[in-house]
Amino acid sequence: TSIGAGAFYRCSSLKSVSIPATVNTLGSQAFYGCTAMTSMSLGNVNAKIGAYAFADCTSLKSVNLPEGFTNFGNMSFTNSAWMDQKVADLALDITAGYTNDYDKALALHDWIVNNTAYDMTYTYYGPEGVLFHGTGVCNAYTLTYSMMLDAVGIANRTVTGTATDRYTGNSGGHAWTLVLINGS
Repeated sequence: TSIGAGAFYRCSSLKSVSIPATVNTLGSQAFYGCTAMTSMSLGNVNAKIGAYAFADCTSLKSVNLPEGFTNFGNMSFTNSAWMDQKVADLALDITAGYTNDYDKALALHDWIVNNTAYDMTYTYYGPEGVLFHGTGVCNAYTLTYSMMLDAVGIANRTVTGTATDRYTGNSGGHAWTLVLINGS
């Protein structure tokens, strides 16, 4: 059984959803932009949550997933209160004990670099890849880092441009995080 792509797209009256264990697939954007949704629960540990399934569910704070669930699609919870809090909690844990912005920014950077492999399949573009799969493209690294920096009060912005692979000479879009430390 599945919930189809876009099934409840921008359903502004949906406040809560409990997905039974019989559902094995949540299609892409199934609940995208359901801004009134505050809670969801999923009963099937093997279910697949599609890309952007709960993205822009800005009020979604309570997410109850089965123990061991890891099948998050690309950007499935991006811009939800739940994902924002997951990233913020991790950032606060990583920076506990650090007293200056430079050390905090470096600790967050190092955590991402040491716990994330570049996604050569180009599947993960958001924090779900970094946090739950340990992989992501530059956008996933940058978005996660920026969210972490925001959580600990360090000014930053995303910079985009073109990067050239020094080995192949191929060029493509790239993203970086610009961090403001002590006014610089």
